[in-house]
Amino acid sequence: MNINKDIKKRILEAIKDSNGIKLNIANKAEVCRNTVDKYIKEDSEIAEAYNIENESCIDRTESKLVQQIEEGNYQAISFHLRTKGKNRGYVEKTEVENTHNIITVGLEEEDEDKK
Repeated sequence: MNINKDIKKRILEAIKDSNGIKLNIANKAEVCRNTVDKYIKEDSEIAEAYNIENESCIDRTESKLVQQIEEGNYQAISFHLRTKGKNRGYVEKTEVENTHNIITVGLEEEDEDKK
């Protein structure tokens, strides 16, 4: 892909404070969303900036989750344990009970005479 320096500069600027939302980047850079996707895939500097913005957004979101946990929000506590506490046994499991008979059908071998 041919990298247009003006578009690259606009995309890099638009990535800042975008929370990694590609449509916001596209609108701010005045390009289509597909162009943002292509530049992220083709240009390592843009890809790095995009990844850093995504990670920053996740960090901010995790901070808000921790605040909610500290305030005693049961849903936040439960979510955190189900996602980060799996190795300690906080895993939701669904049990399925089969009440039907299972019939297995195999393919019969073809007779040697019919070959």
